[in-house]
Amino acid sequence: MPAYYTVDTDLKVVFVIHLGNVDDKEALAENEKLGSDPLITPELSYFVDLREAKSEMRTTAMLHRLAEQAKQWRGDSSSGSRVAILVARDISFGLARMFEVYTDVDENNFRVFREIHEAADWLGIPVSAVEKVRASINQ
Repeated sequence: MPAYYTVDTDLKVVFVIHLGNVDDKEALAENEKLGSDPLITPELSYFVDLREAKSEMRTTAMLHRLAEQAKQWRGDSSSGSRVAILVARDISFGLARMFEVYTDVDENNFRVFREIHEAADWLGIPVSAVEKVRASINQ
């Protein structure tokens, strides 16, 4: 499956990485796993790396469905948790912004980035943490 996640309890961050084609079924399954993982709590922030994702043809209906799932397991966003989405292509940037709107997350707690260091800095984590997660997936 080209969708992965891991929880870093020390950094209080959930790393979500999509590689290659992630179809709607896989995206929904990944969201369901996040929602049922006991390590996932509302105060955790998210680093979502979509730089190598090729699945860019999400319908608005699917984005709504994914957003509704995310709202259920993220809980109250007043906990101060943040969501940083890292993208490489314009279409991914636009879809991530649509997802932001559908989740109703405070705009101060949700951002889409094109540069890894900016996303990591915004979450207050080292870039090396992202690289470590990516390296563990490629093993």
